[in-house]
Amino acid sequence: GVRLTLCGYSNAKDLKQLYPDIKTPDAPLADEQRQALLQLADKRAQAVKQALVNNQVDASRLVLCEPEYDKDGDLTGVEISI
Repeated sequence: GVRLTLCGYSNAKDLKQLYPDIKTPDAPLADEQRQALLQLADKRAQAVKQALVNNQVDASRLVLCEPEYDKDGDLTGVEISI
């Protein structure tokens, strides 16, 4: 069967939402900030996976990739590819 890859992403907009008091968004991220952003990306992918499973898609056909943070990217959410 066809497998779907689900990749969760977060970006600088998410950083501003999670840490509204941050003064220098271009500064290197603290470990805590990086982990929070990667967790957000992972939770997004997990939520999409669960929604697909709830709609009768076999979980064995869904593959999660490593969550990513892209401070310069516009992509936030989940990318689904075949």
